[in-house]
Amino acid sequence: MPTSLPAIAPYVVLTRPWLLSKVDQFRPSPPPPLNSAAWARDFNETKSVGALHSTTRTAERGLEARFWSMSRWDRTVRQVADRPNRSLAQNARLYALVGMVSADLGMALSDGKMTYLFWRPVTAIRNGDQDGNGATTMQADWVPLLPTPPHPEYPCAHCAHAMGLAVLLEAEGPPPAEGIAVTSYGFPNAVLYVPSYRALVEQMAESRIFAGAHFRSSVNAGKALGRQVAEYALNNYLKPIR
Repeated sequence: MPTSLPAIAPYVVLTRPWLLSKVDQFRPSPPPPLNSAAWARDFNETKSVGALHSTTRTAERGLEARFWSMSRWDRTVRQVADRPNRSLAQNARLYALVGMVSADLGMALSDGKMTYLFWRPVTAIRNGDQDGNGATTMQADWVPLLPTPPHPEYPCAHCAHAMGLAVLLEAEGPPPAEGIAVTSYGFPNAVLYVPSYRALVEQMAESRIFAGAHFRSSVNAGKALGRQVAEYALNNYLKPIR
């Protein structure tokens, strides 16, 4: 049950991918059944920490949710491209992979979202009496910390794109000594330095729950999809010249 009409054009899932053989090549398994313990766990976690006036989310977590929701990756990729002794061919390959993996992830994510049409937290929590699960309780006035995106919840797109990028950049070598630089449209004068690519993905993933935008199962599915698409690209396309 989507929160509103999806902002996904119908032709997106029919577009030919750059790398994948088809858009549903790595389609995630379905989200947890509404009568399951996994669903109750996801529901109650986001209901607690993702609410606008949450008493279980710290102020720091709230700032992180805002920062990561509008993160940008140009400086992150440029850190790798600007390393000494890299050739033009190496950087052209890197940027091509980043662009193609991002595009294919967009198609794969749209396929997953439109296949499962899973409800966002704001809809699920306000209608918690309709999921048939005795371990969930509705809250008719529940509001997320950040505005809800206008498309279905599952799988998490932010998480998939963060993981896809992390896999590609990690294949280029260890993270920069000063940390991985991440910037955000929401905080234009701030630069966040993350110690590892794993930390980058996990901070993004957690932030989407604290934002009240996603459930944990969706976050995990998004991360898995991002890894699958990026590893498929590395294993099958634009092999580095030795």
